[in-house]
Amino acid sequence: MAATVNGIAIGVDVMAGFPSEGEDKFKNTLHLLQDLPVAYLHVFSYSERPGTLTQKIQPKVPEALKKDHAAILRNLGIKKREEFALRFLSKKLNVLGEKAKDKKAALMKGFSQNYMQVRLEENNYSIVNNIVIVTVQAVKFRDGKLYEKIVSG
Repeated sequence: MAATVNGIAIGVDVMAGFPSEGEDKFKNTLHLLQDLPVAYLHVFSYSERPGTLTQKIQPKVPEALKKDHAAILRNLGIKKREEFALRFLSKKLNVLGEKAKDKKAALMKGFSQNYMQVRLEENNYSIVNNIVIVTVQAVKFRDGKLYEKIVSG
């Protein structure tokens, strides 16, 4: 009997621009990632390292194309994060408060038990290193982060 974990966040590391990656291979990767029920993507571009066997693989992918492919994958990753976050509307999440504030929004921040980044609208330093409960009341999802209020702590 298989056990399941509701709300688990599974991420995928994906490399753009590996030598010999043509448009067909890239599109196959893109379609696969679109169909996978993952919560996020960690995208990076291939960079050649001296002395590795990949130096011999041809053809090389032009830098501009690597950047384009990585941008497409990052946009898909943003969409995947948002789709994942939408699954938690009206649900409670346990969030571990962190000491550092979000630099852009000047809000307290933390991570939920399923690895979603959460920005808390109250600046309450008592949440640092503590778990607080938030209820996802509305979709306030920006830059891959949920913005929520603490409902109890």
